[in-house]
Amino acid sequence: MDLLWVESVEPEGIACLIAGLKRASGLGKTLSLRFMDVTTQAAVQAASDRQYI
Repeated sequence: MDLLWVESVEPEGIACLIAGLKRASGLGKTLSLRFMDVTTQAAVQAASDRQYI
């Protein structure tokens, strides 16, 4: 998923991205998030880390 022109992502959007990643994984597929700004990347990583703790 190309996020090059995305300027910000609300917490609900982050949750949707994480849900999409988990769903793809469950189906044996790969979903990659590309070209995120550092703020969005950090938010996605933090949300992902919380999902697996």
